[in-house]
Amino acid sequence: MPSRPFRATPFVWAAALAAVATSAAGCNSSDPLERARVGLRPPAGWTPVGRTTWPVPGDPLAAWKGPGGASLVVYSSLPVPGGKADAVIEGMVNRLENMPGLRVIRRGEEKVGGAVAARLDVSAPGNGQSFAPTGIGKPVSLDGKELVPTRRVVVTLVRPGDTLSLVWHAPESEADALEGQVRDTLKSLTVGQTRLATQSY
Repeated sequence: MPSRPFRATPFVWAAALAAVATSAAGCNSSDPLERARVGLRPPAGWTPVGRTTWPVPGDPLAAWKGPGGASLVVYSSLPVPGGKADAVIEGMVNRLENMPGLRVIRRGEEKVGGAVAARLDVSAPGNGQSFAPTGIGKPVSLDGKELVPTRRVVVTLVRPGDTLSLVWHAPESEADALEGQVRDTLKSLTVGQTRLATQSY
């Protein structure tokens, strides 16, 4: 008995198209955050700006300017094989400890989006939106304006394929308000896993 040709019903076609669209969304999206499988919604008062507005030691994914002269940058960097939150914190402190005027306010771990994240709060001279460069051994104002104590909050999650970091800055006088904004932002954070790149020969 000859077999009957397969006929796709409208439901089958719709399901197939949906599967293709879903699988392609993360790979072909023009939004760097979506491609990195990160969802984030800062609270009211935060305005998106160019993701390269403030320099970061990695690939910038998104940036916002906040109330009171605050800033937020999300970036990804190389994975840390076997990395844990406490080791990430230690590395961050070691890189910053020689910065003139630096004060470590808080270091530890906390649950973020169902994962354990490293958190580091520090204060150093800056312009409220970033720390001042210190290449000559002392903080330097690039725009000639007076430097102010600036709070930095770093929250870092280690994933198999990369290391994801959220970095806030604000004038130290706005530190209490910044804490609430950090909390509200982290409540909205969703983070998917990234795969470690492999090659076969």
